[in-house]
Amino acid sequence: MLYTMELSVDRINSILLSIKEQYQRTRKITEKTGQPAIQLNNEIYALKSEIGIILFTSRGLFDVLSTVLHFLYGPSSCQFLTFVQYYKYLRKTSSDKVVNDPAMLDYIETNMQWFWVLRDLRDYVTHVGSLDISFYEDADGQFSIYIGDCFIEIVGLLNECLNGAKSYLDYFDEHFSRLIINS
Repeated sequence: MLYTMELSVDRINSILLSIKEQYQRTRKITEKTGQPAIQLNNEIYALKSEIGIILFTSRGLFDVLSTVLHFLYGPSSCQFLTFVQYYKYLRKTSSDKVVNDPAMLDYIETNMQWFWVLRDLRDYVTHVGSLDISFYEDADGQFSIYIGDCFIEIVGLLNECLNGAKSYLDYFDEHFSRLIINS
């Protein structure tokens, strides 16, 4: 799954470079608004497709890991269907909780803020519709590409998701290795 994400990030970087180059070559100012304009078709579809691959692959990766936690925590532990369900369980304070893993909860809350953005974007694509891609040119002529009007810079978000997934997998491996050895 990480390899799929890495390939998508590479393809996205290539698509973004192509868009920026095309923008520089074909940029026109519209008479009505005085705004710069460019015509893109296939590039936008390809970009949205690759973003979708990352959103669904990374979310799937975390949900799959959550389903195996039952085997790692032991037979009396809960079974989780999603990473969000696992996180909510870790946050519970009830006494009937079989698994208490403050180290994992701390890792998630400290290092995985990016996951919630990813989750919200994936949920939006799943339940509402396609992501809007926004283009901005600043006064200096610098051209930037964002997801929607929320100013989420595409490359930064995707690199954060990829690096965050790698970091979580490293932590996951180390954390559960220690738990298994110490049990």
